[in-house]
Amino acid sequence: VNLSDVRAVLEERSVRLAIQRATDEELAALVDWWALTMARADSFSSTELTARDEEFHNRIARLSGNPELARILEGVNTRIHFVRKIEVEKHRRLSTTYTEHSEIARAMVARDADRAARLMHDHIAISVADAMSTVREGLARIYID
Repeated sequence: VNLSDVRAVLEERSVRLAIQRATDEELAALVDWWALTMARADSFSSTELTARDEEFHNRIARLSGNPELARILEGVNTRIHFVRKIEVEKHRRLSTTYTEHSEIARAMVARDADRAARLMHDHIAISVADAMSTVREGLARIYID
């Protein structure tokens, strides 16, 4: 739960900074890259889908122009990688994630910081019960596999 709170602050701030600092071309490139990812999603393994999801968030952090923020967020993402991977493997929220990423990127292109930050917040908000369920499943895999 604490890590989710930290991630929410970092992600929302990175969106706002990226909107302020990134060029129109850089923001358009994010939209284009994610559209290409969605178009090819059926051909990706769960490992690749997880990597693409993480890369979406890391790209936004890099667009913030704050390398320290990007570095810290990458560290948080590394720590929650196994939760994301399990969710992707179980096809939890995949179509929702694709749509949410597209909406976030479009709000960024429109330079609508409040909407983009709200969408990002809603996107990464995971209930404690869902997170705990995924963590329990991950721990079971460690001991069963």
